[in-house]
Amino acid sequence: MVEAIIAKGLQLVAVKVVEVMLKKVLDSPWSNQFEDAKEIVKELLSDFSKNRFAEKHFQQTLKMRTLINPDHDVMLSDIYHPMTISTASNDDKLTVKDGFTLTFSGVVNIIGIAGQGKSTILRKLFLEEISKGDRVPFFIELRNVPDGDVLAYFKDLLKSFHVNVTDSNVEFLLQSKKVVLLLDGFDEIRQETTIKAFNSIMQLNKSYACPVITTSRPNTQVCQMPGIQNMFVETIDLVDKLHILNLIERQDNRSNKTTFRNLCDLLIENTYLEETINNPIMVTLLYHCFPYMDEVPKDITDFYRQLFGVLYARHDKTKGYNDRERESGIETEPARTLFSNICLKSLLTEEYQLDSHKLHQLVTSALSSHGYDKKLAESFTNDLVKITCLLQSDGNDRFVFLHKSVQEFFAACSITAINDDNIKSDIYKHLRTSLISSPKFDNLLQFLYYLDKPSFINEITIETFRLSGYDKFANQPYEHVTSLFDKLISDGMLYGESSADYSHVRLLRFSPITSLLKVDFLKVINGEKRDPFSIDNMDEKFEDTITVDIHKDDLSAYSYVKSITTPNSKKVPVMGAEENQRESYKFGYKEYLITHGIYDYYKEVFYNTIVDFNDNVYKIKLNEAQSMKDAMRESFGFLNKL
Repeated sequence: MVEAIIAKGLQLVAVKVVEVMLKKVLDSPWSNQFEDAKEIVKELLSDFSKNRFAEKHFQQTLKMRTLINPDHDVMLSDIYHPMTISTASNDDKLTVKDGFTLTFSGVVNIIGIAGQGKSTILRKLFLEEISKGDRVPFFIELRNVPDGDVLAYFKDLLKSFHVNVTDSNVEFLLQSKKVVLLLDGFDEIRQETTIKAFNSIMQLNKSYACPVITTSRPNTQVCQMPGIQNMFVETIDLVDKLHILNLIERQDNRSNKTTFRNLCDLLIENTYLEETINNPIMVTLLYHCFPYMDEVPKDITDFYRQLFGVLYARHDKTKGYNDRERESGIETEPARTLFSNICLKSLLTEEYQLDSHKLHQLVTSALSSHGYDKKLAESFTNDLVKITCLLQSDGNDRFVFLHKSVQEFFAACSITAINDDNIKSDIYKHLRTSLISSPKFDNLLQFLYYLDKPSFINEITIETFRLSGYDKFANQPYEHVTSLFDKLISDGMLYGESSADYSHVRLLRFSPITSLLKVDFLKVINGEKRDPFSIDNMDEKFEDTITVDIHKDDLSAYSYVKSITTPNSKKVPVMGAEENQRESYKFGYKEYLITHGIYDYYKEVFYNTIVDFNDNVYKIKLNEAQSMKDAMRESFGFLNKL
């Protein structure tokens, strides 16, 4: 009864906050050409639509489940610690705190590694947009956009609030500067829809000049495209970690007031551990697991390795008893194996959230493949959700992993433990196919490098480089690399626009040179983090060299294709330009490099990069692997004499 009253009170507050925001937006100055768009905001202010927005969008975005409170929702404002982001262009530091919003034009992309708090930052920006009331924010998890069409999904979202939606009024709304789209998790989009989603995001900005803020792990397509303003999540320091621990303890109704103090002392005294616990999700996991740990983790891999065991066993060393009983009766190590199997299958199929039916399929498959009765599926699922909390239910027939990095680590554990060489080889083959063009499995591969090193070196380091064909060119003179280099850059294009009465063509976007040359994966197959910017600053040099505006008298020096389009009458002319025909230009990459005198430079950088890897990694690992095989044969050679 009390909980129902509290929930009702929160709903009333949410409705009032949304109403104030919508009225501020509506009462602000609007251009006459956006009257249709203004009608959408007016309709959102109707009682039903306003309540729907408050409950299904505002509250839904700001409510979450945590390890400390896995059975009920907490609000973002209760657990948020101010995070710092920095601009890629000049390293300006910005603190995302109360009253802060990102008012950059165009597409802003917030980049962070696993567990750094990208989604939390985006939710905080959503909350502050609501509070400020200059524009209406819409928060969209990109993994929920089934076909990558963000515009179509946005229209459906508006329809869910019961407002009148037409192509015209939505497109005017996007152009009005009265909305901002917050798109979370570009790295969690299914691989087959990545390109469509990326094009959809760029179209929102190019066609409607709509402000867009995205989040992504490093090295995805949205991070590499020129014209996007990248921002990086800064690493938290010791003071941040202690403050986050304090916030967590305040939310912990079962706190005995010793965990916080013990962890503060531990992090201050143990520099190595403090450096290992380097992001908010790991701070949260440390607080949650510490009462059950027998020893301090030595590194990040050891930390994750202990994670399942201490949570599933739940023997609280500070209280001397197990605080939750298991329904399934499955012991800790077999349970870890089953959970790892679930993580692997869902990760390889790019399923980051599961409905009850899909989860049941995964659990029964894991049980049967390891000799357990399928009837244990429900009880084992309950153990995973209620005891470990590594798999969480949001109450809407949706189960999500506590964090994607948890799913990735235990997927790596599952691969490591596979005894069937054919199955293991097939999985590594799948990873090889993906890693050259996509960073989707980079974190999984990082874990595999430490957990399954011999297989990683054979299947990833050696085999990927061999199959790429780079080894053959690395052993040939420089002149022979031209054919490979030309083939790689042939997929690249530079895109420009102009109009019939304008004297120049303005370059708007182009394919990043590093994505074309496909050398950033070399770090990944050597067990390191993918970092395209470390390779002689290739993209930066390209951007410094290119000509943004090309005079039409100089076009004869380039290879290009020109097309003419008629303007969309529903779009507002940008910067008051006349509504004449637009000219689109596609320039050939090779000819552009030659014209600007940088073709030979990039070819030489490419050649030196693959030669360096070939001589200092590939050949050495290949010889080491062969020596180990020879030594093993020699060691057991006596068997032939028995």
